[in-house]
Amino acid sequence: MRGKKEDANILVIVMVLAGIAIIVDGHSMNWPAAAITSPRAPSVWNDALPVAEAGIEEALTQIQLLHTTGNGWS
Repeated sequence: MRGKKEDANILVIVMVLAGIAIIVDGHSMNWPAAAITSPRAPSVWNDALPVAEAGIEEALTQIQLLHTTGNGWS
């Protein structure tokens, strides 16, 4: 059976960890709002879209080649 001192230590540890979690969560909730209002956000998004589309196109091409010719993959 634990003593009152051990229970108090556990409570303090849990409270500290909960406080850290709340701070991290609050910061992560605020970050997307700051990123959207940033003047660079639209240009970064526009630069990233062609790369994402090219990656999807390459993946679909590899899947098609895999099913038609084997493409040397195992």
